[in-house]
Amino acid sequence: MPDFGIMRGFNEKLFGDKLVAGQLPTQLGLIGSRATFEGLLDIYPNAAAAYSLRQLTAAYTNSAIKVRRSSDNTETNIGFSLSGDLDTTALLAFTGTGALDNGFITTWYDQSGYANNATQTTAINQPQIVSAGSVLLQNGKPTAKFDGANDFLQSPNTVVVNGLSNLHFYTVVQTTDTSIGFESKCIYHFPETGSWGQVFLALSQNLINARFGTSQVSNNLVQSITSSTSLRLLTTYKNSTTDFIDVNNTNVLTATGKLSTIANTDSFFNLGKGTILFANANISEFVFYSTNQMSNNSAINTNIKNFYSI
Repeated sequence: MPDFGIMRGFNEKLFGDKLVAGQLPTQLGLIGSRATFEGLLDIYPNAAAAYSLRQLTAAYTNSAIKVRRSSDNTETNIGFSLSGDLDTTALLAFTGTGALDNGFITTWYDQSGYANNATQTTAINQPQIVSAGSVLLQNGKPTAKFDGANDFLQSPNTVVVNGLSNLHFYTVVQTTDTSIGFESKCIYHFPETGSWGQVFLALSQNLINARFGTSQVSNNLVQSITSSTSLRLLTTYKNSTTDFIDVNNTNVLTATGKLSTIANTDSFFNLGKGTILFANANISEFVFYSTNQMSNNSAINTNIKNFYSI
């Protein structure tokens, strides 16, 4: 007869306190799934900051976001499913699924490894992830809603962009705001002390213009893009001599030397806010590289587009 005590000891050593009734298949599934999981940052590593509601690298084992529920203001971390998607089952189990149940993001965790976690401690300034008991979605994927009034997240900037030759920003965003004024839709903003914007992306004027630039108007790229309320991938980037705007992996503007005078001197950046005005937008992913990704740019765009069905 087999020695079940020995077998039990082996199993406990292997699975620890996870070996409880009905849980063994889950643990085996976890091991199998993670052995084959490959995210965007596994293929194209070295991002300076990376915020997403999907898992971007197998090496990242922490949570996606910290969420505050409206019913009692309790907060909890929400991670990923085995497939690398946001764990919406855990999210709704925490917030509730009733008409009065809402959830707000207090921390959007950085998956780059630099711990540039984007946070917001003031309740009325937190972007929303659950509304009336349902996860907010764009193209079937979870998204964070910034209300255009006061919502934003702020992150420490451990890779300050002073004079960097290479900057690549990948932003998955949807907006229906048609008000005039670039900064009313400022998606990201790396400020400089004493200046209203050093590196930023803004959308404005009935959704048909994208502005990528610095505080000096002469150093802005302004490009008309197709008016749309659809989810879009906006890629804004530069190398030592040239600046670019791509929309959905198609280059729409190339210019020379527009962003050559970048001087971001503040040790933080904002997601969803410019200097004083805010983005009325849904943001699903924001990834920032401070290394040269010119040869990878199209492939990174394709990876993001495919996941979000853009």
